[in-house]
Amino acid sequence: MRNKRKWSISLLTAVLAASMLLAGCGDTESGTEENEKEAQENESGENQEGEDQEVQAETEESMFSSMDTVDLEGNAVDASIFAENDLTLVNIWATWCGPCVNEIPVLDQLSKDYEGKGVAVKGLLYNPSKEQPWGVSESDREAAEEILSETGATYQQLTASEAMAGSTELQTLIAYPTTYFVDSEGKVLGYVMRAYDYDGWKEIIEQYLAEATK
Repeated sequence: MRNKRKWSISLLTAVLAASMLLAGCGDTESGTEENEKEAQENESGENQEGEDQEVQAETEESMFSSMDTVDLEGNAVDASIFAENDLTLVNIWATWCGPCVNEIPVLDQLSKDYEGKGVAVKGLLYNPSKEQPWGVSESDREAAEEILSETGATYQQLTASEAMAGSTELQTLIAYPTTYFVDSEGKVLGYVMRAYDYDGWKEIIEQYLAEATK
């Protein structure tokens, strides 16, 4: 039964504080010296160290179940994109986050390998600031397009609408990258707050795919 929101973030706070820098970046405003330094420190993308940061979080409602936004190219996107697959990974990332950028080729390969197998991968570029609390600034767009071009990534990149930016999922975002696992109805099955290599992602995907199709 999917009747209650089951958030467990508070139980992981101590673990996250110790391990976040090893496998992800903190959630801080873009363009600051701290962000640039942190991105450089995490650029190696060592993603199998530290404690696991996986959370089971089934919800009846989420920002995905009623999503209405555009992708990075300006195309309209809504929750119907989830109906096309049993499971969709939505990877929230920022251009200044080293581990986020480093795992883009991995996610792109997974997107290709799982095509036609009930699994899709979507990026969600989200780097809010006081001047740009939702959507994507022009500088972020240019940086993202350069990153995607250099990595050769082709999976769809979403942006956050005003409603999405005010959602529980993004208001409680505390680490980049964070990846949500969404079923065909837009319901959240769980999420992880770190980067993984190909084999690590494949193992997790198979677990959530089994959950989504049972």
